[in-house]
Amino acid sequence: MVKIGTRALISKNGRPMLATHWDGYPSSLGMELLHCDKTMTDVIKVAKRHTIDAAHRSIHEDLNRQRVKKLAKNTV
Repeated sequence: MVKIGTRALISKNGRPMLATHWDGYPSSLGMELLHCDKTMTDVIKVAKRHTIDAAHRSIHEDLNRQRVKKLAKNTV
């Protein structure tokens, strides 16, 4: 499987919320977003499958906390 590094910016009400990396094509990330519930929780869940590069400060801390927890769990 080949993944193409196509960055994508996900906005809510015109405000950038998440920037993803890897396969931001409409047929991949776009299609998944189209079929999710559109809640911020579901949008984040979809974006995580495409590697989140950056996030709005309102969700950044929580994403970092989750990532650190996952990394700590993987190193034990």
